[in-house]
Amino acid sequence: MKQTIIALKELVDSLHAQGDMMCIARQFDESMPKFAFVFDARNLLDGKPNNAVESACALARHYVDTDRTHDAERILTTLTSYLRENTTASDEQMLVLYEALFKVQDDCKDYTKAVISHQNTHRLRVNLHGRVSREVAESHERGGRLYEHYSEAKDADWYSFEGRCLREQALESLISARDTYALLPDADNDMDRVQNLMHLMAMHLF
Repeated sequence: MKQTIIALKELVDSLHAQGDMMCIARQFDESMPKFAFVFDARNLLDGKPNNAVESACALARHYVDTDRTHDAERILTTLTSYLRENTTASDEQMLVLYEALFKVQDDCKDYTKAVISHQNTHRLRVNLHGRVSREVAESHERGGRLYEHYSEAKDADWYSFEGRCLREQALESLISARDTYALLPDADNDMDRVQNLMHLMAMHLF
């Protein structure tokens, strides 16, 4: 954690030195002092992550607009790491950061990191949704492996014991994923994907 704080302070110093913080502040004339200084590490250490998250996302948007997506990722990654280790941010704040980070990594075509950010975003959405229990969230983790299960089952001998087990495992994952998506906002595309796979499974089963 000490290394993360040092990295955060170095990032803040370099941003101030480059004038990036004041550049962002000028976009918010009425709250110029706030946006000029809220990303200071002292604010975070004092337990005030709200403004830092808002400023970091604003600065990241500025970087993306000026073709500096790697700098955008750097500021979001540094702040995300700090808040995750320091546990001063709420799930809502972390969700905002992970969503911003996913978009930036996707723009950078850094798909390996983007997948991880997407998984973290989904996990936070599940935790934030009151109707979804932790057991269902864990079922979604299994549901995330539905493609693997389905592919294995599809190529197996459907009438063997192994094939039946794989088939049941695939269906269990599909049903778990479907039930989880049904409780989540903004999951229509995921729901359609699961329903299509369930349709394919049904065609093989009956």
